[in-house]
Amino acid sequence: MNLILTFDYELFGDGLGDIFTHIIEPSKQILQLCDKHNIKTTIFFEVLEYIKLKEEWEKGNTMGYTENPVKAIEQQIQQAAKVPVLVSNIHGPMEIIGNGKHGAFFESENIVDCAQKIAHIIDNYKEYSSVAEQAFKYCTKNFSIQTTAKKYITNY
Repeated sequence: MNLILTFDYELFGDGLGDIFTHIIEPSKQILQLCDKHNIKTTIFFEVLEYIKLKEEWEKGNTMGYTENPVKAIEQQIQQAAKVPVLVSNIHGPMEIIGNGKHGAFFESENIVDCAQKIAHIIDNYKEYSSVAEQAFKYCTKNFSIQTTAKKYITNY
């Protein structure tokens, strides 16, 4: 039997919650279970939430955390990142996947297109796995904390 799991990687819709309690720990358990049983996963990463969190942390706002939630998210996503990526075709996620070069995308709010793209990834998993390896290298190079900080300094 083949099984694929998709899940949202974000806080509750209103943004309330604890990064470690409501994202990091549950995702850790899900990913360990999936790895143990060879279950493929698709993670819908809430990029804008991450960007805002990162901005606040870099301003010195700890938001009540004693451990850096941005670093925890980055480490977890890096561990899970060597899998095919599917995002909606909105600006932030499209930038991260190099406008389709490093991942697949579907028309925003189009569930049929999303389902078709998921099926295409499943049917062509070997091809998408090699894309995922390249995507990991691309994201590590272009979206690391150091690179992002340099871009902020240059652009602002």
